[in-house]
Amino acid sequence: MTALARISAVFIALAATLALSAPARSEAACAEDDFESFLTEFQNNPSEQENMSADQIEMTTFQEMGSAMPARFTVVQSKEELDWPILPSLAALKQQDLSVQIFQDTPLKAELYARATDLLEVDFVWYFEKDPCWSFVGFSDGSLYR
Repeated sequence: MTALARISAVFIALAATLALSAPARSEAACAEDDFESFLTEFQNNPSEQENMSADQIEMTTFQEMGSAMPARFTVVQSKEELDWPILPSLAALKQQDLSVQIFQDTPLKAELYARATDLLEVDFVWYFEKDPCWSFVGFSDGSLYR
């Protein structure tokens, strides 16, 4: 067996061993396990937000319907259809006089709220879920006056 053939055989055996021992995607460790760490990474990496998002994202807006209460309008869009970044930094939201709050009732779901501090009808919500890793799954723009 030539040296080149031995090197090729070793390389093939090593590649097969690595392929068999590599964890499946669902078993791989997530970059950020807790939501606060994920959110820090998500908001500070606008170029990576699309990668940290679900394939299908639910987008909700409210539309005025004459004198009636505003109507909720929801569409599901692929992440390729959206304009990125979807979330500015939390500091940028606060500079726009928005109060920012995080709600996490369960270990698998979290919401980030941004509301106007001057009592105008500005209300944004970003939705996140963990399955198995944290990802952005939805956005609600409850603003009627901007």
